[in-house]
Amino acid sequence: MSELEKTPAAKGAARDALAEARRALVRAERARLAGDHRHGALLEDLALEWAEAARDLARAADAASRAATLEQKLGQTEAKLESARTLIEQTNGRRARAEAQLKELEATIPPASFTKPGTAAAKPKAEPPKSKPAAAAPAPTTAAVPSAAPTAQKPTVAPAPTVPKSPAPASSQPGATR
Repeated sequence: MSELEKTPAAKGAARDALAEARRALVRAERARLAGDHRHGALLEDLALEWAEAARDLARAADAASRAATLEQKLGQTEAKLESARTLIEQTNGRRARAEAQLKELEATIPPASFTKPGTAAAKPKAEPPKSKPAAAAPAPTTAAVPSAAPTAQKPTVAPAPTVPKSPAPASSQPGATR
């Protein structure tokens, strides 16, 4: 009984049973002092029964406390699980929409202009030749005779190259001093 009194359960559900066990022990001691050993032994057995009942009540209270804690943790875990399932469903929905958009884009773009992931990369298209600088282009001649066959392209005339001016003598520059 002294071990059971030290537990927190002794303050709760087992308190009444412990009180009955103490009272039965006091009665057993009084019966023995009065010379009634037979009833004293019966009262000690009664005290033992009350102490065992108090122990069982303390265990039950402890088990109920642990069960309540576990139920609370279970509720939290279920909420987390539901949240994770929702996130997975949202992610799957986004993935499905992205796949549908990709298929739409693949259907609208000609197949030669892109490659699918996982395939060998296609060679990039050759860029059209760039025009050469004007200085390297030959000057057009005015005496060219047009051909009898019409051409699809018009000949382009490059502008005449500009010659950079040489710097003026230092004495003619404004604000120059010697």
